[in-house]
Amino acid sequence: MILFGNEINIKTYNCSLFKQAPVKKEKETIALYVKFKGCNASCNFCEYKNNASDFDFKKYKEILLHLKENIWVNKINLTGGEPTLNQPLFKKVLKLTREIFPETYLILNTNGYNLLKLSKNKNIYPLISNISLSRHHYENEKNNEIFRCNTINSKDIDNLNNISKTWQFHVTCNLIKGYIDNKEEVYKYLDWVASINVASCSFVSLMPINEYCKDNFIDFEKLNLEGERFKLTKEWNYEDKCKCNNWAYLTNNKNGWVKVYTKNTYKPLDITTSLVFDGKNIRAGFNEKIIA
Repeated sequence: MILFGNEINIKTYNCSLFKQAPVKKEKETIALYVKFKGCNASCNFCEYKNNASDFDFKKYKEILLHLKENIWVNKINLTGGEPTLNQPLFKKVLKLTREIFPETYLILNTNGYNLLKLSKNKNIYPLISNISLSRHHYENEKNNEIFRCNTINSKDIDNLNNISKTWQFHVTCNLIKGYIDNKEEVYKYLDWVASINVASCSFVSLMPINEYCKDNFIDFEKLNLEGERFKLTKEWNYEDKCKCNNWAYLTNNKNGWVKVYTKNTYKPLDITTSLVFDGKNIRAGFNEKIIA
């Protein structure tokens, strides 16, 4: 379809479930990723460390209004970098996004910076559908080592999870050599997730965007996790570009289950069925094609 005067690829079929033929979507939708480039951390697998104030708010508003007139945006991710680094900017962007798209599923991807402060603002946290917390190790010290800064600790995550029933709280773990990289470590991580009362988590294999990611890549499928306590429930494929699985993990005390999502993106630059606003321009997918 045509958006911003350019022909855009729209995902008209759902991903293939258990390698069956993909089913046609009921209506055309698109996801929007809004990137805040500044960050308090300095992770080796990330390249978004620019000035957090480098954000064209006027253009962002124009883009949202154009999308609202032309297509249903089913999901918006506020991501980074670290979206909450510049609190005034984050609040401004969040309020505008929710004002224009009041029903859209809105996700905040964060390393936890400023979450405690934001949680005290009752006018802010109800605007967010899902908090996806980047947490790459169950031990606070090792997580700090990965982020190369002090991050939110387990106790505070547990407290945050109990603040509001409005949030769906979720943790996301990058699989990295020397950290969460084998079956035993994955199980320890999931037991930690259960201990802080979080019901779901994701494991993500590093995308091949730099040498660190290539050298420290862990393929989730090769960890041989499926067994009595770890069951596959769904398997999704999007052509040869990426693969997602849903799992259920029975905790070590066998008192409850943790929902697990895994994703492996093989060709990130080939996925052009999402839009990315990088603070200045809107792009088709995560490649370099600027469309507005």
